Amino acid sequence: MYWKYITFMTTTNNNEFVMMPVPIRFVPLVTKTLNDAYSAETPLAVPLVPIPPSATNRPWTEAEISRLRPKVSHYKAVVAALDLTSETPGELIRFEQIRERAGLAKGEGAAQLGALTKLVKKEFAHTNWPFTYVYDNKTGRALYRITPVLAVAWQKSRVE
Repeated sequence: MYWKYITFMTTTNNNEFVMMPVPIRFVPLVTKTLNDAYSAETPLAVPLVPIPPSATNRPWTEAEISRLRPKVSHYKAVVAALDLTSETPGELIRFEQIRERAGLAKGEGAAQLGALTKLVKKEFAHTNWPFTYVYDNKTGRALYRITPVLAVAWQKSRVE
């Protein structure tokens, strides 16, 4: 299986570099672990380099968003994520907000977002979600946002 990954690079006091490929799904865990390993005086600043677009990691289209809605309607966390991010496009939404909107326990929300990953790969040949995931190193929180164009497409799909 081919893994898309991000390479973490940091320097030591001797300007030695350590590079490590990390599967994307483990980036938040590795980042948090590395941050925890550093002292409070030396916070770790690891820039996350976006993965370049490819055949499967590409922007979503309005037509795909319309096709997505009926396929995710039974995933409360996914619908809540798309609804919340679409209400304030470009702004970051916390995972806790998504769970609260969906009325789900923590494990249920995470599992449903995992199901979205499988669905978009199988049905749309995407490796990315229609909304963006951001991991906040300082708070350890998962954050999400959507582009204004896809926010409008999601809202329009509600009335179609």
